Amino acid sequence: MKNLGLIVSERGGFLYTHAAVLLSTGIGKKTLFPYAKVECARFKGTDTRVFLDQMTCEGPVYTASDLCIDFIKRNISLSSSIGEVYREDRWEYPLNAVREAVNNALIHRDYSILGSDIKIAIYDDMLEITSPGTLPDTISVEQLGSGRSDIRNRILAPLFKDLKLIESWGTGISKMKQDVASRDDIDLILEESGYSFQVRFVKKSYDTKKINDQKQRAGSGQGQGRVGAESENIDARVLKCLKEGPLSKKEIAERLGLETVTGQLNRTVRRLHDVGVIDYTIPEKPNSGLQKYKLI
Repeated sequence: MKNLGLIVSERGGFLYTHAAVLLSTGIGKKTLFPYAKVECARFKGTDTRVFLDQMTCEGPVYTASDLCIDFIKRNISLSSSIGEVYREDRWEYPLNAVREAVNNALIHRDYSILGSDIKIAIYDDMLEITSPGTLPDTISVEQLGSGRSDIRNRILAPLFKDLKLIESWGTGISKMKQDVASRDDIDLILEESGYSFQVRFVKKSYDTKKINDQKQRAGSGQGQGRVGAESENIDARVLKCLKEGPLSKKEIAERLGLETVTGQLNRTVRRLHDVGVIDYTIPEKPNSGLQKYKLI
């Protein structure tokens, strides 16, 4: 475990590293990394209003890949065509490319962002994977797939390789691009969205103009997928409210036009606090009934 970077020597004993916690099933994982999970959803239509299927992967990070792929396969179609000799099966989305995108999200997400999780969203027109954390400063979106690799989680990456979940570093994006290039019905969009990175497999048949607009905005950092855009929108609205001064959750809800404090608002406030954008007015009593929130 020491050679793998899962424990370190400290004061004559051993301590677990963050990587060991992420690979564990113990209570420490839920305590230290409550959002080190993957939320999967299949929505009806092209927005997030109606769920058709939903799953949460909360176990060790190395187990999430197969669980996510099983969920995706359960919620996308499989077609067959008969050739001269063999039958050819084809998934609605290029499954090898999707698996690479899921593994990249697990390996390269920023686990120091405690208020966000990985999200896999399937709509009628696209499959979207959102991972917390932007690209390292040393590499741009345009350079992805060129063979360069800048590993954020230097212990998890080699472990994923040893477990045969990935083949080698720096090849995942190029393989995704190659798989998508072999399809005439799917477009691949890679972009940063707020504090996250998104991979989208978009059906060309739905809205070609929309796809092209998203590509053009990706270079300027303005494009956002649906999950990311909704998160950014509610974040921006809450922060705009707090510019007036310290407010309680109830007061924020009133200014947002909500009848009550919703679960989404609770998650948004918690996320903004975890990433250090807002703070308590009574930090010594986080659960105080008089608690309000202020911009930092």
